[in-house]
Amino acid sequence: MEDFKERRHLERFSIPGAKTLYKVNKKIAWLSRYVGPTQLKDITKNGACIEIKENIPPGRILNLKIIVPGEEKISVRGKVVWTDTMQAPPPAKAGIQFLPYGKGKPYNSFKTHEILERLTRQYMVTENSVM
Repeated sequence: MEDFKERRHLERFSIPGAKTLYKVNKKIAWLSRYVGPTQLKDITKNGACIEIKENIPPGRILNLKIIVPGEEKISVRGKVVWTDTMQAPPPAKAGIQFLPYGKGKPYNSFKTHEILERLTRQYMVTENSVM
């Protein structure tokens, strides 16, 4: 069995009650529908682990809506980097790496980055103080 090497640069955190809606990008956008809500397992400003209800191969781009209790929905795009669909019964999990932040269509918005930064400060303090 191969040793697992942690490749994340940021510590992950969970948000109680947080959910996600996801949509796989397709060539004909109106054919895509959001799936969910599903469980948001953990998150950083650079990515997330979510539950998925279908087999989504690594490399696919997803549009995510992250629903945090008491917050507005957070829209972010990311690439599927791993799934455990072959190892677990549904719902399975997927690791999503968020696309870069910047101006213009191919990027996630700076506003999304600021919201995720704020949530990191808020929930990392909560998780670390519990330990």
